[in-house]
Amino acid sequence: MMNYGWVCLMVAFWLSLVPSHGAAQADPATTVPLWPLYYSTVQPDGAYDREILFSAFTCRKSADGAVSGNLIPVFWGTNYFHVAPLYWHWNDNTILIPFGGKLDEGRAVGLVFWGKDYVYVPPLYWQWNSGWLVVPLAWNIDGNKGIGPVWWGRDYFHVFPLYWQWRDNRLLLPLAWDLNGDKGIGPVFWGRDYFYVVPLVWLEGGNNIAGPVFWGDHYFDLFPLYWHWNNNHLLVPLAWTINGNKGIGPVCWGTNYVNVVPFYWQYGTNWWLVPLGWKVNDNAAVGPVWWGPDYFHVFPVYWHWNANTILFPAAWSVHGHKGIGPVWWGRTYFDVFPLYWHWDNNHLLFPLAWDINANKGIGPVWWGRTYFDVFPLYWHWDDNHLLLPLAWNINDNKGVFPVWWGEDYFNVFPLYWHWNNNHLFLPLAWKVNDSKAVVPVFWGPDYVNVVPLYWQWDQNRMLLPLAWNVNGNKGVGPVWWGRDYLSVFPLYWNWNATNNLILPLAWNVNGNKGVGPVWWGRDYFHVFPLYWQWNDKKMLFPLLYNQSDDRGTDWRVLWRLLRYQHREDETAIEFQPLFMYSTAADTKHVSVVWRLFEYNRDSSGRYWRIFFSPKIPL
Repeated sequence: MMNYGWVCLMVAFWLSLVPSHGAAQADPATTVPLWPLYYSTVQPDGAYDREILFSAFTCRKSADGAVSGNLIPVFWGTNYFHVAPLYWHWNDNTILIPFGGKLDEGRAVGLVFWGKDYVYVPPLYWQWNSGWLVVPLAWNIDGNKGIGPVWWGRDYFHVFPLYWQWRDNRLLLPLAWDLNGDKGIGPVFWGRDYFYVVPLVWLEGGNNIAGPVFWGDHYFDLFPLYWHWNNNHLLVPLAWTINGNKGIGPVCWGTNYVNVVPFYWQYGTNWWLVPLGWKVNDNAAVGPVWWGPDYFHVFPVYWHWNANTILFPAAWSVHGHKGIGPVWWGRTYFDVFPLYWHWDNNHLLFPLAWDINANKGIGPVWWGRTYFDVFPLYWHWDDNHLLLPLAWNINDNKGVFPVWWGEDYFNVFPLYWHWNNNHLFLPLAWKVNDSKAVVPVFWGPDYVNVVPLYWQWDQNRMLLPLAWNVNGNKGVGPVWWGRDYLSVFPLYWNWNATNNLILPLAWNVNGNKGVGPVWWGRDYFHVFPLYWQWNDKKMLFPLLYNQSDDRGTDWRVLWRLLRYQHREDETAIEFQPLFMYSTAADTKHVSVVWRLFEYNRDSSGRYWRIFFSPKIPL
C-alpha cells in the first residue's frame, strides 16, 4: 500500500507543473505557503515560483519568460545548467570536475589548462606567450619539436628510428616508404612508371616480368617454355616458327630444307641419312664407303685420293713418302719407329746414342765443338766448369761448396757474406755501407739502437717503455709533453694552452666545456641526457607530445593520459580512462569511465547508452 507522504509529494509535484497562464491573471499575487513541503506563488505579470520538499525541486518563471529551476543536484536556467558538484555550465562556460572545462577564453582537461596565450599542465608543462617549460623532457626550437624519439617541424615528422616524414616523403623502417613519388611496402615497390614485387614481379614501361612471364610491346615469353617476339614463336622443346623456319619436335623445315634430327638432313639437292648414307654435291657415301670425283675411301681402313694410297695401319704411299708398319722412308730419311731415325747426315739411336749437326752423345755423355757434359754431374763449356753440387768456375766466379768467391766478394754460405767493403756475419754482426751492428746493438752515422729498449737517431731518443724525446716531443712513463701540449695518460690532456681534458670528469676544448653530464659552449648548454639547448633551440626529453600546423594542434601528456586536439572544425579532449569528449561540424560525442556512460549526436540523431548497451534515442 502506497505511503501517504509519497502521495502528497506526487500531488505537489504535479501541481508545480500545472500551466500558470490562468493564475497569471490573479490580482494580487496568489500564494500557497505549505513550505517546506510545498510553496507556490504566482505574480500578476505571469511570473511564478514553485518549490517542493525544502526546495529540493523548484520551478521558476520570470516576467520576461525566462524559466529556471532545480531537481537537486540538477540546476538549470536560461543560460546555465549545473549538476552539482561535478558539472557546471553557464553562458559559454563549462566545468566538469575533475575532468576539465571551459571558462571564458580558458579551457581545461584534468590538469591541462589553456587559453589564447598559455597552456599549463601542473607541475610538468607551462607555456605562455612565446615561452614554454616542460619538466623535464621535451623541446620546441624554431618550430622544431620533439618528445623522446618523436621529432617534428614545419615540413617533417620523425619517430626515431622507425618513422621519417619530410615534405611529401615518408619512410617507415623497414616496412614502407614514399620518397619523391617512389613508394614501397615490404617487397612491393612502385612509382610513376614502374611496379615491382621483389623478386617475382617487375612492371616498368614496355618491359614487364611476373614470375616466369616476361612481356612487352613486341614480345611475350613464358620462361623457359614459350617465347614469342614479332611474328616468331618458340615452344621449348616441342615446336617453333622463327623467320620462316619451322619445327615440331625433331622435324625442322624451311624454304629449301627438311631435317629429321638427328637422322635425316636435306637442303637443296643434298641429303644425309645418318648413319647409312649421304649425297652432297658430287660426293656420296653408303655406310663406311665414301667416294667422289678424285677419291675413294673405306673408312677407316682404306684411303685413296689422286695418286696417294693409305692402307691403315699396315702401309701407305703419300706424296713420295712410304711406309710398311714401323718402317718409314723417303728421299732424305729412313726411320724404324721408335728406335732408329736417320735424315741427311744425322743419326739417332733412341735412347742410346746420336749424332745430330756435329753434336754427339752416348748415354749420359754429351759433347760437341765447345762443350763436354756428363749428365747430370759435370758440365764444361768454353772456359767454364761445373761439378754439381760440389764446385764450379763460371766467368771468374768460383766455388767449393759452401765457399763462394769472385773478384769483389767472398761468401761462406749461409753464415758469412763479404762484398766490396761490406761484411755480414749472420745472425750476430754486420757492416753494410756505413751501418754496423753487433746484435742487439745497431749503429750508423746518425743513429744508435739497442733493440728493443733504446733507439736514438738525429736528435731523437727513445727508451722503451720508460721515456723518449722525438722531434721535441718528450715523455716519461705516462707523462707526455711538447711545445704546445702536456698529457698524463690516460687521465689529463692539455694542448694549445687553452684546451684541457680530465677524463672522464671535465674538459675545455676549443671553447667547449663540460663537467660530468653538464656540457656547454658559445651557443649551447646540455645536461645529459635530459636537457639540450643550442643556438635558440631547447629540448627536454621525453614526456610531452605536440603536433601543430596550419590546420590545428594536438597536445598529449604521457602518451594519451591527457590529450587536447583541435583541427579545423574538430576538437577532442581526453583524460584516460575517465573522460573523452569530441566534436565536429555536426557531431558531438561524450563518454565517461571508458564508455561506461556514452552520449552521441550526429546528423542521424542523438542517443545515449550505458556500457555498450543498445542505443537509447533522444
